[in-house]
Amino acid sequence: MKHLKYIILAILGIGLLIACEEDFDDPVLEQVGDFSLYELAAGEYEPVLADSIAKDDFAIFSWSPIEYTIPTIFDYTIEVDTAGNNFENAVELTTVTDTTQASVSVFDLNLALTKKLGFGSYSNADIEVRVASIVGETTPQKSYTNAISLNVTTYEPPFEPEKLFVFGSADTSLGYLMPVADGLYEGYIYIANANEIQFADEARETIMGSDNPTGPDNDVDLDESLFNDQGYIPVDSGYYQVTVSTYDYTYDMYETDWGVIGSAMPDGWDSDIDMTYVPEDNVWTLTETVTNGKFKFRPNDLWDPLNYGDDEGDGIPEEYGADIDISAGTWTFTLDLSEYPYSYTVEQAK
Repeated sequence: MKHLKYIILAILGIGLLIACEEDFDDPVLEQVGDFSLYELAAGEYEPVLADSIAKDDFAIFSWSPIEYTIPTIFDYTIEVDTAGNNFENAVELTTVTDTTQASVSVFDLNLALTKKLGFGSYSNADIEVRVASIVGETTPQKSYTNAISLNVTTYEPPFEPEKLFVFGSADTSLGYLMPVADGLYEGYIYIANANEIQFADEARETIMGSDNPTGPDNDVDLDESLFNDQGYIPVDSGYYQVTVSTYDYTYDMYETDWGVIGSAMPDGWDSDIDMTYVPEDNVWTLTETVTNGKFKFRPNDLWDPLNYGDDEGDGIPEEYGADIDISAGTWTFTLDLSEYPYSYTVEQAK
């Protein structure tokens, strides 16, 4: 009987555990009322998309709020797909929370149509738009409005070369930037002497310059405007982190001088030991005697706007990554920012 009692208690315990776990699941919600996307009348959207109005609203979409038996805060996502495709390849345009209205820009719609749904430039595109309601995190519950049909004309997709080259005033390549996100390019460029630069694809078929060049401002914000087929941008000599958005036509150049800092270094976390740039190898180097401890790379004796650690311990630095372990000895540190992904090595000094 004693064993039977323990078995019954165990079964009851498992049942309570399952019940508790179920309590943490999202509740199943029952929709009440209508959930509809309102039609757009002529004049309420831009039927002809164009680069000249890329930042304007294509349309402001409105819909009736979805209601459930339980008061709930949830997200709405506007989706688009080719007409008649039953949203099999739905592309999300924007997501908003707890509101029944949202705008979509001309640029974002054209990007979805030309880069994700396969419409060519200057195509007559029949599309459908709907709104999805998403509620819950553990088991998301989705509901959809009706779809509305629209016809628009696309324009050329945004400029996204495999590599974005930096050309000097003599049209010589100073290096290139690599894509790190949609329409966003990053890399490091060494400029030996004061120069003037433009950004372009390798064949220089699309050139991005400035119509009112003022040079870099050493600010990490992308606040300098670029324009097609415009003039050169004056740049002082130095080693720059360069960021360019071909979506927004903006750029930033941040001059850097790199160093190593950490508990393993002679000055600890108080100050950097400067590295030396070796132009012929496109790397920064430092040979130093250290103790057991940790280190990181940072530019200009500053922690912001960037520093490099290593989250995975694989020799590929990440911005604001983890401190890097090192044992006592005399080591040569090499930081290579010439290719993306960037890399570093720590080798015993010869």
